[in-house]
Amino acid sequence: MVETSPRALVALTREPPKNEPLDALLTARSIPTVHLPCVARLDGPDLPDLPTALTSPPQGESWAWVVVTSPEAASIVVDAYVAAGRPSPPPRLAVVGDATGQVLAAAGLPVSFVPSVATGAVLVAELPPPPPPSVPGTPASPAAAVLYPASMRAGSGVADGLAARGYAVIRLNTYTTAPAVWGPEQVAAAAQVGVVSFASPSAVKAWGERRGGGPVNGTVIAACIGETSAAAARAAGFSRVMAAAKPGLHAWADVVEEAVGIMRGETVAAPGRGGGH
Repeated sequence: MVETSPRALVALTREPPKNEPLDALLTARSIPTVHLPCVARLDGPDLPDLPTALTSPPQGESWAWVVVTSPEAASIVVDAYVAAGRPSPPPRLAVVGDATGQVLAAAGLPVSFVPSVATGAVLVAELPPPPPPSVPGTPASPAAAVLYPASMRAGSGVADGLAARGYAVIRLNTYTTAPAVWGPEQVAAAAQVGVVSFASPSAVKAWGERRGGGPVNGTVIAACIGETSAAAARAAGFSRVMAAAKPGLHAWADVVEEAVGIMRGETVAAPGRGGGH
């Protein structure tokens, strides 16, 4: 059953668990939503290895960091932590984004580092440097070991960037995404929305495939978490695109609220926010 609110205006396109934080913020602002996930999670080849990896860092030391860059990765880390028997102390976590940290905190896992901007590149730049190797020119010390549970679709920027800073990174491809399957009810609900919230190019692509793209996309506003998704929305044929200036859950909710105001004729797009090509 599709979850709808009266006069639903905003489509939430993430998987249901990842939709919840944005939905809560929009509900608090009296903005009606409809849940229309565009992507579904599939297990990655390294997922079975994650519980053991959390408790078995190189050379028996603790991980310097476990890097978590999305709410989906956070939920996977939580499941692996529980499967490993909730070891104490918990892993030292560095995360990207408010929503990612909230998933971990809700499970009782404290977050030790959050970058000033919610991107992997800023995390790489701002994470405190590792201790140098005991002998110059030798491999990184165990205290520089980083575990990076990632999507198979994620690029190499985070792992390569941390390695360039002296960390020894072990990446596990724990999940991937595929387009979600829609039935007639979802297709009908999608035709009623005025604003679509996007957090990834893959969601933009899936929406376009299900709604037909082109002129159909031109009738709604794409409210994006950041410029990467916004660029994908423009390429997909959305003529009205808005993006948060600073990636993050609250800034994204602000953009969605502004887009809803535009659709209702209550506001105009703020300078520099977007709203067109």
